[in-house]
Amino acid sequence: MTTGTACLAKQIGDLYLNEDFSDITIVIEGFKLPAHRNILAQRCEYFKTMFKSGMLESTSKCIKISETPLNGFKIVLKWIYTSNISVSSIDGVLEVLRIAHMYQITELVDWTINYLKRKLSIEFVSLILSEAVLLSLDELINLSIEYATKHCRKVLKHKGFEKLSKEALVLLLTREVFTAPDIAIFHAVVGWMKANPSKSAYFFNIFNLLTLSSLSPQELASVPSDVVDANALAALAHQQRTTVPDYQTPDENVAVPKNGVEFTTDGYVVFVVNLQRNFLLNLIKMDLTETENGHSYSYTIETSTNEVKWTRVINHAKYKCRGHQNLHFEARPVRFIRIKSTRSCMQIWHFKALFSTDPLKFDPKTTLLIPSHNVALTEKNAIIIRGLSRPPNALIDGTFEDYSDFHGYTCHFAGNNIVVQLPQPYLIDSIKLLLLDDKMRVYSYNIEVSTDDVSWTQVELTALKVLSVAFI
Repeated sequence: MTTGTACLAKQIGDLYLNEDFSDITIVIEGFKLPAHRNILAQRCEYFKTMFKSGMLESTSKCIKISETPLNGFKIVLKWIYTSNISVSSIDGVLEVLRIAHMYQITELVDWTINYLKRKLSIEFVSLILSEAVLLSLDELINLSIEYATKHCRKVLKHKGFEKLSKEALVLLLTREVFTAPDIAIFHAVVGWMKANPSKSAYFFNIFNLLTLSSLSPQELASVPSDVVDANALAALAHQQRTTVPDYQTPDENVAVPKNGVEFTTDGYVVFVVNLQRNFLLNLIKMDLTETENGHSYSYTIETSTNEVKWTRVINHAKYKCRGHQNLHFEARPVRFIRIKSTRSCMQIWHFKALFSTDPLKFDPKTTLLIPSHNVALTEKNAIIIRGLSRPPNALIDGTFEDYSDFHGYTCHFAGNNIVVQLPQPYLIDSIKLLLLDDKMRVYSYNIEVSTDDVSWTQVELTALKVLSVAFI
């Protein structure tokens, strides 16, 4: 039995391209499409604004639309009337996305984005990324880049790579997505250039984003002369080989006023430090401003020598961090440092950048420190965020003597737990604790670790990423 809602939806859907009661005509590519003003305004923000604007289009019975393909518009118009869509190709979906974005149809934009997420593949990732960059769809950009990073060698070799827009290619190269050999990236980019001769004005700038210093003169000379001048390419490679940091100052903070350092922010979300010249760096230290509610922050850090090509050296986008941050990475020349808050506004009240000779261990893949000493201490900025302490932070104050039933311990009640938050994530493989000891007490407990205070893992005898520790 058909419900009233279904019947109403069918009746409205039957008005699609139906001249009955039509009060407006849309003219596109010379074709006339009958439509209904109220339905367009209710379902499409673009038309709603147009009809309320008081301009000529708000009263005219004929609207001419240009720079929009007829077939794609008819698919979108049918969705406006029926909430149904039928497309058989990735190109068709991309066309619908472009039109829906242009006409501010948020629900249809969301549908196409979800469809494209499922279609991410070696074959289509270049097309999807190019469209996402064109429309500034950050979520789809990030997902496409994540896919391209995971499958970089196959993406570079696939014919679809040639379909990247110039903007999408530059984005991939500036983010250093590809972990393939330099020669593989070089050949893929040259292939893109051969397939896109109309973009030749940008070729030399794109070569400047590649690592040419590791390539032989013979490999560089393989580029056709109609792509780029061989001498210019050889000179660029030589420049990369001979470019070294202007200054190397071991164990000295270079982010200081005497160096003319500039520190700018767009409002507590993106911070940029300009060191004014290249320094060899492998360590950044900064202190995040504490708040009354113990707010935590998440962030990424990128470095650059020219403010064009950026390399992500720290990725704490999914971690909850607070207080002092001690961040090690592989030594590299740096002039610009960009810090992006990924959860909320962030305040930094102390910042250092230096080349450290301290042999601290860190995991090069995750950049997480592997401490050889206790990091669960108040003097290391650890805090207890859940649990009852007598006195405050008794569990992590470094004292292991003079405890009793009334002093010097942290506890929790049944159904709750004790949670220790470290200031930043670490890679650890051991946890020690001292239980209140008397002849009448025995305990049973679990220990779990987390990097975000949301997803918890019961510890095993392996190295773990740890930001918080819970005793249950």
